[in-house]
Amino acid sequence: MIRVEGLRKAFETEKSRLAAVDGVSFEIPDGRIFTLLGPSGCGKTTTMRCIAGLEKPEAGEIVIGDQAVFSSTRRVFVPPNKRAIGMVFQSYAIWPHMTVFDNVAFPLVVEKRPRAEIRERVADVLKIVGLSGLEERSAPRLSGGQQQRVALARALVKRPRVLLLDEPLSNLDAKLREEMRFEIRQLQRQLRITTLYVTHDQGEALALSDLIAVMRAGTILAVGKPQEIYNRPTNRFVAEFVGLANFLDGRVVEPGGGVLGVVETVGHGPIRCTIPATLPAGATVTVSVRPEHIRLFREAPPPEAKDNILVGSVKVVSFMGEFNDCQLTVGETTFRVRTDPFLRPRRGEQVYLHLDAESCVALPREDR
Repeated sequence: MIRVEGLRKAFETEKSRLAAVDGVSFEIPDGRIFTLLGPSGCGKTTTMRCIAGLEKPEAGEIVIGDQAVFSSTRRVFVPPNKRAIGMVFQSYAIWPHMTVFDNVAFPLVVEKRPRAEIRERVADVLKIVGLSGLEERSAPRLSGGQQQRVALARALVKRPRVLLLDEPLSNLDAKLREEMRFEIRQLQRQLRITTLYVTHDQGEALALSDLIAVMRAGTILAVGKPQEIYNRPTNRFVAEFVGLANFLDGRVVEPGGGVLGVVETVGHGPIRCTIPATLPAGATVTVSVRPEHIRLFREAPPPEAKDNILVGSVKVVSFMGEFNDCQLTVGETTFRVRTDPFLRPRRGEQVYLHLDAESCVALPREDR
């Protein structure tokens, strides 16, 4: 378990003071993967470095298991080597002059463990990450995926309570990155190790995580399961950053109380959608709907699709393999819609859009 409360960390520059982490709080249950997701400069890596002991916060508390490793009120700061953590850096930090065995064994050598124990533990962890038989290979002769596994093995060889992964897949090509997502997830489930993962890649976060925290400007905007973050965003930034979304501004005319209600949208009429109980009648809102939650019809839709019908024209169609990525013009609004690859609308064609009511979400209106 990791618990972070009220964490604050700022950096001084010649002209200003930058609050990189500003009152961040979260808790990671035992044996789960918790991802800090956000754009560059949002504070996610600084948060991880504070947990690792590589940065000293100004305020807050960090608890790993039952040990407080940092507390500003109790004046506690446990050095990195005394925290029960293993960490994989974005660059892997593998020593090129060492073999696979020596790279993985290094943390145990520093601790002056017996040679027999070192050999046994290195052999065990190399088997776990699928590198058995490569013990004597030098680091420069490894592929990107193998180097990533070496970095994982070195982080795990000390049998830490917590694993910290800082953008570990960013240096891999797209295909290998996708493969390694599944391998990391399988490894984490096998070991049941509590894991904090940092990334700016929404696909990685959705595929790997038990819980996701979306960060912006040093703060956490939302925490939830991947399905909740994606399908039920709580604000426009989360909806916009995690995947693609279409937005319609309007005003609540029938409150939903947490279920379906009606928003009178600007230029597109009434839209049935999920309206949180916190948004009363008259509230100005933005309705969010994902491209895959819009059905496209070339002829008038069937009677069961009577609500949330818009009429537009096809602007651009891009074939993406498993789907068509379409841009449609509805009045002055451009919609993104994902359709079946066998349905290929023609540019300029008039079409009907059906917005799935339960997949449309009303969000508090934000000044942009």
